[in-house]
Amino acid sequence: MKFDVIGLDSPCVDLAVNVRCFPKPNGAERIQNLSWQGGGKVASGMVAAARLGLCCGIMGNVGDDKYGTFCLRDFQDHGIDTEQMCVRKNRTTNFDIVISDEGSMGRSFVFYPGNAECMTEEELNIEYIDTGAMYRALGLKMLRLGMEMKDGPKLRKLLDETSIDFRDGDIILDGEIVSRLIRTQEVSMAASGCSAFPIVREKMVDVQQKMGESKSVIMDGRDICEVVFPNAKYKYFITAEPEERAKRRYKELIDKGQKISYEEVLTQIRQRDLNDSTRAASPMKKAPDAELLDTTHMTVEEAVKHICDQVLKNGENLPLKP
Repeated sequence: MKFDVIGLDSPCVDLAVNVRCFPKPNGAERIQNLSWQGGGKVASGMVAAARLGLCCGIMGNVGDDKYGTFCLRDFQDHGIDTEQMCVRKNRTTNFDIVISDEGSMGRSFVFYPGNAECMTEEELNIEYIDTGAMYRALGLKMLRLGMEMKDGPKLRKLLDETSIDFRDGDIILDGEIVSRLIRTQEVSMAASGCSAFPIVREKMVDVQQKMGESKSVIMDGRDICEVVFPNAKYKYFITAEPEERAKRRYKELIDKGQKISYEEVLTQIRQRDLNDSTRAASPMKKAPDAELLDTTHMTVEEAVKHICDQVLKNGENLPLKP
C-alpha cells in the first residue's frame, strides 16, 4: 500500500475532562463533560491528515491492555492503517488525563507513562546483508587451506563446496559462525584478492540476488547498485574520506584487541580502494542513479535518519516482523 503520510510514535489515550475552574488544594469541582480520545502529537496529526482525505499509516507500539485496544480501534475508525503497529504483550499503554479549565482557558496534564518499549531495529522485517562479509568468509577459508589467490580448477571446486549464509546477524561459513574471525586485516586483504576473480563474483552475486528475491533486504557492498541489484528502488553510494574511514576502522580493531597503527589501517584502506576500483570484474563505482551519501561528518544515526526520512517521504511503509 502507498501512503501519503506515515507517522512514527508511541500513542496514548487521553481522558479529556472539562471543568469551570481548576479546584484548589483539598477542593472539588464538578466535571462539565468528559471524553476518551486518542492522544499524542503524531497520532493527532495522523487523524487530522486522514480527515483531510490523505492515506495515512501509523507505526509504533502499544500495550496489550484496554488502552492499547482503544488506540488501535480509534486509528482504524479514522481510516488510518495500523498494520505496522506493534502490540507488546504484558505491557501497558501511555495514558493521560487532560483537564481543561474554562476559568483560565488553560489545560493541565496528569500522565502515566506506559512500558510498551519503543520499536527496535530488530522488529523491522528487513534483513541486513553485508556482502563484504561473504568475500571475507571465502578469504578466511582460502587462508586456512593455504590456497594461493589465483583462479583455476581448485578455486572453482572450492566455490562448489563452500556454503555461506546469514543467520540472526551472524555470517555462517560451512556451518561455523565466523563473524569475529573475518574482521582481521589479513582476512580483509584476502577478501579483496579473491573478490577480483570473475568466477567468485559470479557465484556471490547469484547468492545475493536469490537472497534479495526471497525477502526485504538492506544490502551493503561495493557493487550492489551497479551489478547485484541495478533496479533497486533505493540506491545509495555511501562513502567518507579515507582518513575518517581509517579512524573508524582503527577504533573498531583496537576495541577488539588487535595491535595495529592508524597509519597501517589508512594504507590498507587506500590500497583496497585502488584494488576494488580498478579490478576488471565489477569494479567499485557509483551507479549513475544512486545518491552519493558522504558520511565524513555524519554519525551513524544521522545517516540512517537521512535514508529513512527519504523512504517515509515517498510514502513507503517499512515492513515489520510479525
